[in-house]
Amino acid sequence: MEIPKKECPKPREDGEWVIETETVLKLISSNGTSMQISEPCRYGHPRYPRGWGWKDFISWKRLEKSYIVDGSVTVEAHVTITKMEGFGKEDL
Repeated sequence: MEIPKKECPKPREDGEWVIETETVLKLISSNGTSMQISEPCRYGHPRYPRGWGWKDFISWKRLEKSYIVDGSVTVEAHVTITKMEGFGKEDL
């Protein structure tokens, strides 16, 4: 399944802007068990890194043993925008 990519309407160089989100990632196994992680994330301001992740979410060994089936893994992602600053109404 292809997910369309939506670019932020305002480039970094065009003043200060910040988007805050609540991000939930969920791994789903073939037997119906799941695990998830939830964390707030911030984007846009130069003091916030552009990349992010959860390095301790799951070990590769556990992922292979419990969640990968026939070379595939099911990941469900939910991202809720909780705050936007530095955007004019016409950009939204």
